[in-house]
Amino acid sequence: MPHNTVLKKASSTTKMRVVFNGSEKSSNGVSLIDILMIGPKVQDDLFDIVQRFWLHRIVMSADVVKMYRQVWVHTGDRCLQRILWRKTPDQPITTYELNTVIYGNASAPFIATRCLQQSIEDEAFNYPEAAKIARDGFYVDDLITGTDDVDTALTLQQDLIEMLGKGGFALRKWSSNHQALLKHLQPEDVERRLLLNFGNEDVIKALGLLWNSTTDKLIFCVQINQDTTPTKRSVLRTIALIYDPLGLLSPVIMQCKIFMQQLWHIKINCDDQLVTELKEHWQSLQRNLPIVNGIQIDRLVISKGKLRRIELHGFCDASEVAYGACVKLRSIDVQGNITIRLLCSKSRVAPLKRLSLPRLELCTAMLLADVYQASSRA
Repeated sequence: MPHNTVLKKASSTTKMRVVFNGSEKSSNGVSLIDILMIGPKVQDDLFDIVQRFWLHRIVMSADVVKMYRQVWVHTGDRCLQRILWRKTPDQPITTYELNTVIYGNASAPFIATRCLQQSIEDEAFNYPEAAKIARDGFYVDDLITGTDDVDTALTLQQDLIEMLGKGGFALRKWSSNHQALLKHLQPEDVERRLLLNFGNEDVIKALGLLWNSTTDKLIFCVQINQDTTPTKRSVLRTIALIYDPLGLLSPVIMQCKIFMQQLWHIKINCDDQLVTELKEHWQSLQRNLPIVNGIQIDRLVISKGKLRRIELHGFCDASEVAYGACVKLRSIDVQGNITIRLLCSKSRVAPLKRLSLPRLELCTAMLLADVYQASSRA
């Protein structure tokens, strides 16, 4: 099985990862991925997990140390994971069989997450509360959860470490908005901060989101090189770099999506350079995208006091070029203080086939229903 290394400079721990090419055809024309099933989804959606991240006063995140490497492959199947290896070109080639789950197989995510889930179930009797949190808080190997007070969070953290450790899944890269959850850990188990170009040194990544744990705010970092010869492919690649699972940047991203739809409408090839008018329009959008680097959003969307009532309010609207919906959370504490925060939003570009405005209004109503239902699960 061919393999190569992938460098990830932004990683604070494993900067080099070995990835195996399970799609490489063998002598009979069949690859390993061709004969493997991917397995069902056994964890909650990313959208649901991130939304819960907004609701806890004390939050913490961690990930499993090399999760794939903690899962053994059945001895009868290890022959399918053979590689050739030698340290230097003058040494003889040696054949190895890999004993653990590897990056590059279609079934690897399911096998690893299913084993993680089974490890949780095996210890659920001894750690009932930690098991409940772990079932709902993991996205692949990333754990993100929280509570409403520090003492409960400390107990939960210790139980999670013990419970998952018994299954061979050690937790590291801990981060929290409260230092009490970090000061008793070993330095190597605490997540290192990222250094961003705009000078913020307290930023960490939580499920891909940039989170300043000191100020407890979500921030955005769009680092895009100006494209002097833009093509349809490069435009699409640039838009994909903007990570926004909750739709907090929908007004910005929608401008890019509308432009992308214009490119599909004129039916140019993916690698053809854009004509002057389109090129100038895209470069103008590119110059404005870094403006979002100054946006900071409070992570906590509920009132800081003891809650008396929580309400979800949905809004939607449509135009001839796009439509969207958003959900806001309104919370009232026992003292009558009211807090209103944007919870999430979704937007769509209007179809190329022209629709009437009333029909687009129905589309946005349906979109709002889906967003509201997803928000209600959190």
